[in-house]
Amino acid sequence: MSAIRGTIQDGKVVFDAPPDWPNGTPVEVEPVRTEEAIGISEEEQGDDPESIARWLAWFDSLEPLILTTEDEERIRQAREEQRAFELSQWEQHGKKLEKLFE
Repeated sequence: MSAIRGTIQDGKVVFDAPPDWPNGTPVEVEPVRTEEAIGISEEEQGDDPESIARWLAWFDSLEPLILTTEDEERIRQAREEQRAFELSQWEQHGKKLEKLFE
């Protein structure tokens, strides 16, 4: 038996095409990853010398991240804005936490 695709609708799986499996066939359902994978998957990883050499070659091919002065200033400003926002929410967040322990 091969895998088939479907979509969740109202809490039920609706298949793109009806499976040709007999009634009572046990199935396993998990979401399909839709985001693009970065790097290599677990199946592609290995601890044999060839796999390690491949990974090292990939790692060595990465370009260094070089930030300009403008980049660093934008990051500093974004961090400061985030800090100010978090401080403005501090009391409200603390009250929510207190309610959890009442």
